[in-house]
Amino acid sequence: MDTEMTEQLLFGQYRIESTIGAGGMAIVYKAHHISLDKHFAIKKLSDSLAQSAEAKERFIREARTHSRLEHPNIVKFHDILQDHATGNVYIVMEYVEGRTLAKMIGRETGPIPFENAWPIFRQILEGIGYAHSQGVVHRDIKPGNIIVTTDNKVKILDFGIARDETGHTITQSGQVVGTLQYASPEQIKGERVDQRSDIYNLGMTLYEMVAGRLPHDINPNSSSFHIMQRMLNDDVPDPRTFYPHIPENVVAAIFKAIERDVNVRVGTISGFAGLLNGGVSKGDTETFPRFIPPKTSQNEQDSFNFSSSINDIKPSDLRGSIEVEYQRLLELGKEHVGLLVSRDNSRIRITNNVDGTKSERALLLGGILFLGVLGIATLSVGGLILLIVMGFVIRKYRQKKFEPEVVTISGDEITFTTKEQPSLLKLGFSDIIRFSHLSDQNIIMASSRGKKSVEFCRNSNKMMMHEFTKILNTILEKSKTS
Repeated sequence: MDTEMTEQLLFGQYRIESTIGAGGMAIVYKAHHISLDKHFAIKKLSDSLAQSAEAKERFIREARTHSRLEHPNIVKFHDILQDHATGNVYIVMEYVEGRTLAKMIGRETGPIPFENAWPIFRQILEGIGYAHSQGVVHRDIKPGNIIVTTDNKVKILDFGIARDETGHTITQSGQVVGTLQYASPEQIKGERVDQRSDIYNLGMTLYEMVAGRLPHDINPNSSSFHIMQRMLNDDVPDPRTFYPHIPENVVAAIFKAIERDVNVRVGTISGFAGLLNGGVSKGDTETFPRFIPPKTSQNEQDSFNFSSSINDIKPSDLRGSIEVEYQRLLELGKEHVGLLVSRDNSRIRITNNVDGTKSERALLLGGILFLGVLGIATLSVGGLILLIVMGFVIRKYRQKKFEPEVVTISGDEITFTTKEQPSLLKLGFSDIIRFSHLSDQNIIMASSRGKKSVEFCRNSNKMMMHEFTKILNTILEKSKTS
């Protein structure tokens, strides 16, 4: 067995002390180098793959890729060794004492306040940004592949499925790589990936750090296909649903990083860093002044300066630029009777009469009438219980209430009106972070900066709300980039 190597002596120098971890492709040991009196981590191909020439080639290519990376936040490559008698190949790496970020989130902290998460995440960005500068895409960034030492130094692990600058993929052909809940849509679809896929992985990692959990509740017994479909189709809830004290620009940066459309997603580590800082103007020399903890030294602050490649984010006039989205809204109106879409010069008016809970309310109303009549007729303790139950059903009925409303989109703002609230409720696009379809609450929510989030389309048709949310986010994106 792969794990039964404790106390073995490799190459006359490395004494295996324990097993650090094991996966489908490799196993990692803690070893003591006798002459150097120093510990190393040694990775060995699993027995099932050790005799495969293709697997061995990938493993050696991983070593070559890893050997090019010399950065304080990436585990150091030391050597590659081959036992010609057995055919086994070993990669020798720096041994890092610490715990994974996954264990920190899961066992020690839960949600990490951003002022505490930032010193850790900043180092992750530095390491991955350096790898990108060397033409290497990691492709499996997740908290389980990040070690944090006792003095909060970060070391990034496992470049085992990385892609080097030649485009070679260090994994089995046709295999979906990465861990599914962190994997980018292009990874899940088996498409070619670039550094933007790593940025998606980083966005999901930061989401888990600040929310204390991943966005989706996944049954551990779910099939890979089921998980992939959810990752590709389910809306991602605002992380403040799970932990409310997350800075608004951090939420906005996360959603920009985990944008499913790779061409809309933030494209560089420097761009992601700039968004986390709330946007940095070209020419600024001070990077990340907002969230660097007070105890951080000036030298550390200066070590991560990406300001030269970050553009200003400015509100914009959308007149004439959302024709495609208008046509999509018209098509949505054809699919859902009651959604009326019209345009007046530069304004788009959407009147929503699509009642998504009408049948539910009818059933609840029938239940209320039945319980009421039965409760009155019984006139006993049993009747009192029936009336109490009827009270709960009435409450549920009220929660399912639907009210028609009008949403108006203009050049730089969106307005909401209802019969109960005929006065205009306005939000500037520059103030909106993101639109989210909260299917469990059956609403669309506009998260905004400095203002209370706006909820609309309550109890409308869920399929319509899902598509409407995607269109609104596309319009929002255009408002920030045009």
